[in-house]
Amino acid sequence: MPIITYWLPGFAKPFVEEAVCVLLGDRVREAFMLPEPGIMAGATVYPILALRRAYLRYLALPRFFELNHLGGVDPQTGRINSAMPYGNFPFYIKPTFWNRWGPVAWAIWLYGGKVPGDNPEEYMPQGYLFTDLGPKNRMGLGVKEMEANVEGLRAASRGGCPF
Repeated sequence: MPIITYWLPGFAKPFVEEAVCVLLGDRVREAFMLPEPGIMAGATVYPILALRRAYLRYLALPRFFELNHLGGVDPQTGRINSAMPYGNFPFYIKPTFWNRWGPVAWAIWLYGGKVPGDNPEEYMPQGYLFTDLGPKNRMGLGVKEMEANVEGLRAASRGGCPF
């Protein structure tokens, strides 16, 4: 919840936390040990989602270009950087001059957020490999086992279409 409500003003945080609890559903909410949301939160969230759905279906123009969530792959290292603007923490964002000293970076810094290049051990501005995802003490482990599993799957007869 703190990551979701990080940029919100203090008066809006309780309602947004209730709205998130409405959207999670009972089983997930109970698994995270979150409180049960009030009736007003549900009575507000579902009509807002219905209005958003109607707007996107009937009034929004189609996209003219594909939204790229992943940045380009570095041809030398094979690492992937994020292409999306970051909110709270600059994970996998290269600390270019504009990203670190531009007006948006100043606003984020003044608000108390992190900018690209702060704490490179944690935010990994060099990018990531898919084998690096997960806890830090497990980075790069399991690559040989995964390759063996892939080879085994490719060599095994998987049959045809079940339909």
